[in-house]
Amino acid sequence: MKLLPISLLLSLLLSLFSLRAQNQNLQESETPWYQLADFGPAHIQTWGDFYEGQYRSDAALKGILLRPNSDKPNLVALFNAETLQFITATPNGVSLDNTPFAGTHGTQNKIQNREQVLFNTTAAPAWANAKGSYEDTRKHPGHGNFDHLRFQGFYRHGNQIVLHLSVHGSSILTMIEEDPDQEGSLRQVFDFSEVKDPLQLKRQDPKNLKVTTRNLKKYTKGGPGLYAETFEVTPQLGVGSGPYLVDHIPLPPTLNKSPYRNKIRLSDFDFFSDQDRAALCTWDGDVWLLSGLREFKTLTWKRYASGLFEPLGLKIVNEIIHVNARDGIWQLIDLNEDDEADHYKVFNYDVLITDNFHEFSFGLETDSKKNFYFAKASPVRAGGRNFDKIIDHNGAFLKVSPDGSQLEVVATGLRAPGGIGVGPNGELTSGENEGTWQPCCKINYFSVEQRPAFLGTEQTRQGLEKTFHEPLCYLPMKVDNSGGSQLWVPAGAKIGLFENELIHLSYGQSALYRVLSQKISNGRVQGGVIKLPIQLSSSAQRAAFHQDGSLYVCGMRGWQTNAASEAGIQRIRYQEKQSLGIPEFMSVKGRQLTLRYDCELDEELATDPSSYAIKRWKYIRGPQYGSGHFSIDHPNLSAEQNALKQESKSHLEDDEVKVTIATLSNDKKTVTLTIPSLVPAQQMQIDYDLESTIGDVLIGTIYSTIHETERTSE
Repeated sequence: MKLLPISLLLSLLLSLFSLRAQNQNLQESETPWYQLADFGPAHIQTWGDFYEGQYRSDAALKGILLRPNSDKPNLVALFNAETLQFITATPNGVSLDNTPFAGTHGTQNKIQNREQVLFNTTAAPAWANAKGSYEDTRKHPGHGNFDHLRFQGFYRHGNQIVLHLSVHGSSILTMIEEDPDQEGSLRQVFDFSEVKDPLQLKRQDPKNLKVTTRNLKKYTKGGPGLYAETFEVTPQLGVGSGPYLVDHIPLPPTLNKSPYRNKIRLSDFDFFSDQDRAALCTWDGDVWLLSGLREFKTLTWKRYASGLFEPLGLKIVNEIIHVNARDGIWQLIDLNEDDEADHYKVFNYDVLITDNFHEFSFGLETDSKKNFYFAKASPVRAGGRNFDKIIDHNGAFLKVSPDGSQLEVVATGLRAPGGIGVGPNGELTSGENEGTWQPCCKINYFSVEQRPAFLGTEQTRQGLEKTFHEPLCYLPMKVDNSGGSQLWVPAGAKIGLFENELIHLSYGQSALYRVLSQKISNGRVQGGVIKLPIQLSSSAQRAAFHQDGSLYVCGMRGWQTNAASEAGIQRIRYQEKQSLGIPEFMSVKGRQLTLRYDCELDEELATDPSSYAIKRWKYIRGPQYGSGHFSIDHPNLSAEQNALKQESKSHLEDDEVKVTIATLSNDKKTVTLTIPSLVPAQQMQIDYDLESTIGDVLIGTIYSTIHETERTSE
C-alpha cells in the first residue's frame, strides 16, 4: 500500500479538525445560550409542569429546581418553597421560556415531564396543619406561606443542596438524591434530629419517591466551591475636557467564552465597608464579587452565587449581601471564606407572587433605621395592556423590618417602577413606566407622613382609600421611557452637585438627571429634571457613591432601552471646579419662574425673553395605555373624553407660553422669568439658549411639573 505524504496527511487532519470545529460552532449557535448556561445546582424560578396530562402553570410559584446528579444535567427535581414539597421530577430537563431567557411573555419556565415523569404530586402542602389537615387555608389559595410552614433557605456543599425547612417551629433538613438501590429513581433524605414533637408528613408513593433519614448537618458547614475561576480586567479610564470622566470596567467573559456559558446583565450592586470590593447581581440570577476598586488598576471578578430568581436589588448590611429576588429577600453567606455563598438564607419570604411574567421586584434600599424597601411591579398582560390576576403585593411599595420578620405595604398603585430611592429623612421615591392608568413615565416622591400613598394604578390600589398622590415630576417618553432608581447625593460626594440633591436614573434613555425640586404646601414636592452631561455605554439602572466621592452606575438591556451595550458598570469622576453648564435650582412663585445656573451668564442673552421657549400640556390619566398631550389653555373636551375610551398617544397638542420679562440677578447666575400666563401644568418644557460670560454655549431643556404656583395677589 502506498502511504500518503506527511504534508498531505497533516492537511487532511487539519481540515477534519476545522470541519469539526465549524460543526461544533454551528451547533452552539443553533442552541439557545440559556440551554447551555450553568445556573448552578439550585435554580429558582416560577415553574410550570404537566400533571395528569394537563399543563399546570403554577406547579411552583417559588420553585427551586435541583439537579441530584451533576453528571446528569437533565435529571431534575422541582421543590415548591411555599408548600415545602417536591412536586415532580423527570430525566428530560427543562424549557426556559420566560422573559430573561427565551424572552417570551405570558408563559412560564417548564419542567419537561410530559413524556417521562419520575413522580408527580398535587399542589397541596406536604405537612399537615395543627388540625391534621392538608387543606390550603391561605388567604389566597395557591399563594404565600402557610401558618405552620416556613422555607428557611438552603445550604450548598459542592453541587449538593440541602434545604432548610421549618414545620410547626421545628427545624428540618432535607435533600433529594438518586436512589442507589433502584436505578432511575430518586429518594428524599430527611434530618429530623431537631424535631421534638410529632409531625405529619403526606405519604408519598414509594415507587415514585422513596423517603429515608440520616444526619445532614455535615453539609451545613460550608463545603467545596464551584466557581474557583477569577477574571482580571483592566479598567479603561475616561479622558476629556468636560466636567465628567467616565471609566469603563470590562465585564468577565460571557457565553461561549465563559466557563459558565452565561450572560452578565448587571441589575444592582453595593460596596463592602472596605470600599475595595463590591457585590453585583445579575438579572439571570448570579452574584459576582468585584475587587481592586481602591487602586483601580487591575480589577478582579469572581462568581459568588447563582440560581437566584431574577434579582433586581442588592444591599450589603453588616457585611452580609442581601438580594431582592422575585420570591423574596435572601442573605448570601460565605461559611468557609472561599468567596462563594454556601448558605442561601431566607431573610424575608412573605411577598406574594403569581405566575405572571411581569412581576419584577425592583431595588433594595435601607433607611436610617435599617428598614429595607423594594417595589413590586403589577402583573401586566402580554402586550402591556391591562393586568392578569392581582393579589395583595402587586403594584406595592414594600418595607421589611431590620430583622426581616415583618413586611409592610407603604404605598400602592404602581405599575412598573423600575427602581426606587430612600432619602435621608425617610422620603421614598420610585420611577414609573407608562401604561394603564399611568399617562407617562414619572418620578414618585412621598414622605414618611404621607405613607401609605396611592400612586395611580387603580387595579393595584389594594383597597387604599386615598386620593391619587401626584408625582414630583412627569416625564415625556423621549426623556424617560423606562425609569431606573433614584439616589440622594451624600456628604463628600464628588459629582458637582450639592449634598442631599436628588438624582434620577433613566434605564430607557441611559441617562442621569439632576432633579430640580421645590417644596410646596402640605408636604408636597414639585419640580423638573435636567440631563447631566454624562455619556454611558449601557443603561442607567442602579447607582451608588463610592467613599472616594465617585459615582458608579450599572445597567443592562432586558426590556426597552437605547443602551449601546447589553450590560456595563462604569465609574463617573467629576473634574473639580468645572461648571456643568446647567441649572442647579428652579422655583415657581406667582407668575415668576426662577432658574439659577452654576456659572455666570452673558447678560444680553440671559435678559432676552426670546432666549427661552416654553410650552406646556396635560395628560389624561385613565384606563387606557398612556396618554397623548392635551391643551391646558384651550381644552378639547371631546378629545379628553375619547382618551378615556381609546388610546390617545397620537394626540399631541400643547400650548406656547410667553416670557415677557427676563431679569438677571447681581450674581449673574440667577434668571427670573416673568410669565403672565403661568398656571399649574402636568408638563412644562423649558428650552433655553444662553452663553456663559466666558463664551460657553448653554443649550438645554428642563422638563417640569407645576402643581401650584403659590400665586401672589393680582
